[in-house]
Amino acid sequence: MFERKYHGKSYIVGDNVKKNKVIIIIGATRTGKFRLSIDLVTRFPIEIINSDKIQVPISERLGLPHHLLGQVEQDVDYSSNDFCRDTIAIIGTILKSNRVPIFVGGSNSFPEAFVEDSAILDSYISKRVDQMVDAGLVDEVREIFDEKANYNRGVRRAIGVPEMHDYFQSEAKLDKARKDALLASSNEKIKENTCGLTRSQVWKILGWRDEIR
Repeated sequence: MFERKYHGKSYIVGDNVKKNKVIIIIGATRTGKFRLSIDLVTRFPIEIINSDKIQVPISERLGLPHHLLGQVEQDVDYSSNDFCRDTIAIIGTILKSNRVPIFVGGSNSFPEAFVEDSAILDSYISKRVDQMVDAGLVDEVREIFDEKANYNRGVRRAIGVPEMHDYFQSEAKLDKARKDALLASSNEKIKENTCGLTRSQVWKILGWRDEIR
């Protein structure tokens, strides 16, 4: 836990940064976004993804975990589509190393393009759910399964739990083909509900952005 002051205001940053998240630092020019990212990356398992249009071609890396610096020729027009394409691969690599990606830079248009591109987000979410299933999600949820459970209370409200109800209730009665089909249907429901939650969060982020403009 540490305190950081910007323009007379104090910000407290905890030491329980959650994994499998993407942090985006946005704000007006010269308000200390990059300085804040340096503070974070020196204290937490974080890697910076540069979203500054001007600094993308710069080769200096500051000796910190940093991406999209020095990877683009200075006379190349680096578009938002290019940024989203490169960023997806980078985020995957960072998360696999149990670290947290953080967007920071002078331009808000790059991270905005990433956030607004729901097709890219949906693709990432779909892959992430598949990874969670491969890592044992089904067995973890089975441990708390109760066919009479209230899915509006406690941990059972979490996405990934209620969607498995029909599968666990019927798996002992089904042959392998039908069981696999029901599990696939449950996984698709998890993906759909996760994407819905993500879009809701995106709209909130965009709403906050519009309020501070």
